[in-house]
Amino acid sequence: MKKTPLARKTTLKAGVGLRRTKLKSIAKDRFATAEMKRRLYGLYQGTCYLCGGWFAYDDMVAEHVIPRGRGGQTDMDNLRIACRPDNALKGSMSLKTFRKKYGGPNAH
Repeated sequence: MKKTPLARKTTLKAGVGLRRTKLKSIAKDRFATAEMKRRLYGLYQGTCYLCGGWFAYDDMVAEHVIPRGRGGQTDMDNLRIACRPDNALKGSMSLKTFRKKYGGPNAH
């Protein structure tokens, strides 16, 4: 069956135009490594920097203080350890906006 010009233009395949090495570099720059997360967990002794609660390692994530969407980098100076619920709640908010809206440590 022959495709119409419109069908040819709108048919996309996942990953077309992106090389595997490019995808790896995007992921590498975006997410903290496992080593970074381990270091942060030890540094903050399992305490969420957003709510102040203690959480098990698997319930924590490395969180960007300055969100990537606002120019923040994935480096140890911009990363803290946070519980998953607070990280999801913060989203791309700045820390100042998050604190205004939800309070500081031990807020919930």
